[in-house]
Amino acid sequence: MAGWDGNGNVTLTYDWSDDRDAGININADRMDTQFEDVRGAIENTITKDGQNSATELNVDNLKLDGNTLSSTSGDITLDPTSKILNFDGAGVFTNSTGITVNGNTITQFFVHEQSAPNMTVRCSAGTILSTANAIVSVAAQDSPTITAPSSGNQRYDRITIDEDTGSLFIVSGTASASPTLPTIPTNKIPVAYMLISDSTTSITNSIITDERPVVNPLSVSRLSIKRAWVYRSATQSIPNNTGTSIAWNAEREDNDGVHDLVTNTSRLTVPADVAYADVSALISWDISTTGVREVYIQLNGTTELARCVLQSLDSNGSPFPCYVRTPRVPVSSGDYFEIIVVQNSGSALNVLADTGSVRRTWAEFAGYSA
Repeated sequence: MAGWDGNGNVTLTYDWSDDRDAGININADRMDTQFEDVRGAIENTITKDGQNSATELNVDNLKLDGNTLSSTSGDITLDPTSKILNFDGAGVFTNSTGITVNGNTITQFFVHEQSAPNMTVRCSAGTILSTANAIVSVAAQDSPTITAPSSGNQRYDRITIDEDTGSLFIVSGTASASPTLPTIPTNKIPVAYMLISDSTTSITNSIITDERPVVNPLSVSRLSIKRAWVYRSATQSIPNNTGTSIAWNAEREDNDGVHDLVTNTSRLTVPADVAYADVSALISWDISTTGVREVYIQLNGTTELARCVLQSLDSNGSPFPCYVRTPRVPVSSGDYFEIIVVQNSGSALNVLADTGSVRRTWAEFAGYSA
């Protein structure tokens, strides 16, 4: 059969050299047939600009056929509605969360919407090392039904797993116009949180925030997480051309005394049993078209870990935000982080406060055990 022969070769109906040797003259019918063979072969190739898409692609035993990507090690299927990947029934995750490194897939305890979203969530399977140093395999599980808050309010709900059994446990926050994250209970590990409003009728990935600790799947050590989320509930005036630490006067979360609302309010202090930590901050400045704005994170009053600089500001009626984040760094108990800001507008300039659900000026600390 002319065209692709099924083995990666293109064949044609006629051979011009054979026709010449046989004394067969070139005619229109034979030319048309030959060009039809070429056209058919071209139409079965993949174009660079996507005009002709592939329905099946074979690359060294990896085959994409419709919504299924299969190989000798199993199938990966894509739900065309939810856009969730199912890896041969072993785990469910979306976007780039499912990453396999040396045969170890980082999919443990990933919280996501149901295939048909409702007021529950699905948590992927995972493995934990219990407090008794026992390896516990946990199957995928569904949450209980989550109810929306009363009219006009929002609520943060936290999804956690028990550190000994891996069982799913929901920590419900307090509904209000300005909700805060609920505290993580003892012996629970946070894996995600959701912002539920009074109009929420189904829980989708867009309102779920992943907060699983990042771990080495081959490690046998347990990893705990200490968290603090602080913010400004009122503006803070920053003098001209003077490095100034942000004094955090409100907290959304602090599960181990990282921050103090009375003493050294600018500090996020490393608690006991923490070997590594990272800090992020968002600082929003009031409008001024003059000068430069700088934000940096400092360790122990001396070591700068990250810096953000804003220049050439335009007066567009909106606050100017500056986001900065440190790498994960080794720390010791008692070390502390501060957010330092500098501006040279020519006079004092305000750092803006959080207002309701608008998060304008905040910092977050995350600490990890060895």
